[in-house]
Amino acid sequence: MSKITHRHHGIALLMLMLLVGSTTFTGWGKSLDISFASEAHISDLALGKDKKMTEQTDEFESDETIFAAVEISDNAKTLKVKGRLHVVEIAGQKPGPIPGLEVIVTIKGEDIANFSFSKPTRGWPHGKYKFEALLINENGETIDTESHEFTVH
Repeated sequence: MSKITHRHHGIALLMLMLLVGSTTFTGWGKSLDISFASEAHISDLALGKDKKMTEQTDEFESDETIFAAVEISDNAKTLKVKGRLHVVEIAGQKPGPIPGLEVIVTIKGEDIANFSFSKPTRGWPHGKYKFEALLINENGETIDTESHEFTVH
């Protein structure tokens, strides 16, 4: 046989191996239920002075309501989004989650979870805070978190 014939046989054999290999790997992935799709996650987190987020900010006055919007992407299930406020740096207060300022919102599919925190009776103490969002699956496990710090003047 000539060199050209050997080359064509070699190319044909290579193509056949690639075809069989890709079928084998495709079948392998399906038999092991391997998913290459993205998992549900927090794709955006915004703080603002209104629910529609027309005025996004990370600075608030002590008499303002704090709004947060948490966008969930790549979700086909019913999940929960927990939103909570933390003290970061406020005179006379210990850093950490603020008791009673935690809200859980149930979402279905890709959606936005909205949160609002009204001012305390005497207003928000001046200082630094953090809004934290936790995405929770049907087993109660946290699968994603995001946070955003803000200041109250």
